[in-house]
Amino acid sequence: MAVRETYISKTLSTLGDGVAKVDEKIKALLADKQILARILKYSVEEFKEYDILEIINRIEEIEILEVPVDSGLSHKSKNEFGKISGSNTEDNVPGEGVIYYDIRFNVTKGKKRIKVLINIEAQATTSVSRLGYHIENRMTYYLSRMISAQKEQEFFGSDYDKIKEVISIWICMDARKNEDSIIEYQLRPEVKFGENIHPEEINLLKGILIKIRGGKNMTQSKNKLIEMLEYVIADHSAEEKKNYLKNECGVEMTKELERKVEAMGESMGRVILQEMLEDAWDKGVEQERRNTEKERENAIAAFISFGIPKEKILEKGYTEAEYTKVKRKLLS
Repeated sequence: MAVRETYISKTLSTLGDGVAKVDEKIKALLADKQILARILKYSVEEFKEYDILEIINRIEEIEILEVPVDSGLSHKSKNEFGKISGSNTEDNVPGEGVIYYDIRFNVTKGKKRIKVLINIEAQATTSVSRLGYHIENRMTYYLSRMISAQKEQEFFGSDYDKIKEVISIWICMDARKNEDSIIEYQLRPEVKFGENIHPEEINLLKGILIKIRGGKNMTQSKNKLIEMLEYVIADHSAEEKKNYLKNECGVEMTKELERKVEAMGESMGRVILQEMLEDAWDKGVEQERRNTEKERENAIAAFISFGIPKEKILEKGYTEAEYTKVKRKLLS
């Protein structure tokens, strides 16, 4: 028997689609080679001496929301139905336990053009109370998966010296007024005992957090990369963004890049959509309580995806058990 769709369910579905489209367009813009090249030049030490054009020419195989993070799925891609298919793995529908890298690509460095695997994530919040975890720990997991997934792809058997360097860059959009920053995490050897010991440097994995601001917290950053990212993600018109990228950043406005900027429009419309979600929540929560278990789980999943704190979700009539069940599914 079909279940009648409630006010809040319909609104959540509509708003969820709207936010997903905004996020998708932001990722498409970030994945443009000219933008990627600037992110690498101004946040990754080994690329700072390269000119932009050379970095652009070294970038290969850009994939947006195509490569799964989790073990057993990393070498599979979406088919035309938006599922992950594999002979040893059941199909997994996006949103039901399968997590994708936002942007994955390869870049070569040095005269020998050594391949480096790069992942870039666009993250709306770093709030532990909203996410339920520290973003640095999730970044570590992604780095670990990018290393382990190379076995039988980039290296075979025990040939561990063939492991490629991996870099995970997280662009986090909720920094406070004076918190715009770029923070690097990597493995460094430290001799605890012994003299004249010179351990091998381990340069295989590196995490980078780029913290940018939005809305009332945003003032002009003293960092060139952060200033560019804050401007293109803020609520300026497409024409203003195109002029800024061309005149202030030296970006060549190709037809493709123009389309991406125009499609993104005023990306901070996401904030407006979230305010509409709150309104829908207040108006529809009583009705939603009477929904089927599946609809209740869908609503909780939507609230979590919008960064609504656990305490607030439970205040609206959802149980600890329901919340825990949904959270476990999302993190699995």
